[in-house]
Amino acid sequence: SMASRIAAFARRALSRTATAHNSDVKISRLNNGLLVATKYMPFQTGTVALCVNTGSRHENQANNGSAHFFEHLAFKGTKKRPQRSLEVTVEDRGALLNAFTSREHTVFFMKCLSRDTELAVDMLSDIVVNALLRPASVENERQVILEEMRHVADMPDEFVFDNLHALAFKNSPLGRTILGPQENIESISAMDLRSYITTHYTGPRTALVAVGSMDHDKVVELAAKALSALPSHGELPSNLPNPFHPGEDRHIDATLPLAHFALAVPGVSWAHPDYIPLTVAATVIGAIDRNVPAPQKLSSRLAQVTMANGLANRYFAFHTSYADTGLWGIFASCNPDTVADFLPEVQRELKYLAEGITAEDVEIARIQLRSALLIESDGTTQPCLELCRQLLAYGQPVSLADKIEAVDLETVKRVARDYIVNRDPAVACHGAAHNFPTYETVRKGMYL
Repeated sequence: SMASRIAAFARRALSRTATAHNSDVKISRLNNGLLVATKYMPFQTGTVALCVNTGSRHENQANNGSAHFFEHLAFKGTKKRPQRSLEVTVEDRGALLNAFTSREHTVFFMKCLSRDTELAVDMLSDIVVNALLRPASVENERQVILEEMRHVADMPDEFVFDNLHALAFKNSPLGRTILGPQENIESISAMDLRSYITTHYTGPRTALVAVGSMDHDKVVELAAKALSALPSHGELPSNLPNPFHPGEDRHIDATLPLAHFALAVPGVSWAHPDYIPLTVAATVIGAIDRNVPAPQKLSSRLAQVTMANGLANRYFAFHTSYADTGLWGIFASCNPDTVADFLPEVQRELKYLAEGITAEDVEIARIQLRSALLIESDGTTQPCLELCRQLLAYGQPVSLADKIEAVDLETVKRVARDYIVNRDPAVACHGAAHNFPTYETVRKGMYL
């Protein structure tokens, strides 16, 4: 199968120090299977990240929320660093320690002066390998996470995207939320978390990435000392199928000022050859945000029509990818009385991708995407997190700029026909969406 071919390719690529794609990236593998990568950038500051191939999709109904719960507890003290000493060490060096959990990954990272790299490797390893998980800390964080849950319910995009996943991937792991259901947050114990860590935090599923002016061999030596305790068994479990379910999920609340919706069709995985072409297609659709005072990017036809007629307060096209599947679509926030006019414009634009699009549209999108990559890679943190993602997704660094450059007009038309038009979509709407068209109307509007 395609998946096993990709896996075999990734394994071959990993068995050597892969410097083929990014000459400034060096990769080594520890005896327990853990990857160590460094990217040299001549800066006084650096970023070190410890990333683990585990997130909400690796949970089950009973322990959903564990990956995120552990992320909260990791900073609450280790066997050799009580919480206060951990915080003081970071503060005294002027460093920043942070973490995030997604559906597939958990990442802990530290931004620091390059000379503090050693400390960063030691500290990140310590919080992952030796976290105390004291019952008192678990109780405290339980309240913090419940509060976070209430906060997320008030964030329209988070709420809509969670509902979109629950609908599109229903009854499968990607459909679960990252925070988990309230009853799990209220009941997860220190013992549950310990067992979750033991199962998922293993050498083959972990990468340590350092970006800045640090020495590769030194970082490898530090990692070997600090992370050899992670077990060498425990490959990533093969993903259960996540079939796409078209349909709709409506949460109408007329007391809210705006109508929010996301419309999606199945996308592709990170490693799929159509990942970049579909991302270019999303860039052609563009984005606007009238809440931001900066000038809007009006190269996209949809952005021009939307601004000229006040059809939406903000919208953006997205291509969210996972190890084996993805979601491609558009999110928007509109006034209740314009949402029914905005949707047909969106669907006209999706058909334009398949039929009317010009070489110039594609060229502009390629330039925007390449520029965004370069602007994001200013500093060490984005390059570090991007390298983490590439190692976990592809098993090696990849030059995205070359892949973007290779996308031409015919490729965009092909992916629009193969993935976007003539598909029954998944639609989630929320807020003052009482005028949002019926599902049957939306479905028909997807067909050429």
